Amino acid sequence: MPPARSYALQGEVVALPDVAAGRPDVLIRHQPIPDFVTADGEVVAMEAMTMPFTLARGVSLAGLGPGQAVTFTLQVDWAAAEPMTITHLAPGPAAAAAPSSPDHGP
Repeated sequence: MPPARSYALQGEVVALPDVAAGRPDVLIRHQPIPDFVTADGEVVAMEAMTMPFTLARGVSLAGLGPGQAVTFTLQVDWAAAEPMTITHLAPGPAAAAAPSSPDHGP
C-alpha cells in the first residue's frame, strides 16, 4: 500500500451531514485531482466529481452550507479505517469546483 498523502483542494458543499437521513458525511463537489494515488499505488487523474467525505475529529462545518465554496485538505490513507478524510475545511473562493461533474454521492 502506498504511504498516506494529502491533497489541497477546492470545491463546493453540496449537502451537509444528516445522520437522521442516513447521510453521516459531507457531500462535496471537488475539482480534478491530477495526481491521485490509488490503493494499488497507481497515479491516476481523478475527474472532478461529487463525493461524500468523512470529517476528521475537530473539523467544523460552522458557517458552511450547501452552495458554499470551500478549500479543504483531503488525507488519503488506504491503511486507515476511513481511507479518505477531510482534515481541514474552510470557506473558499467562488467557482472553485467544476460546474458539472459526475455524482458519486449516496
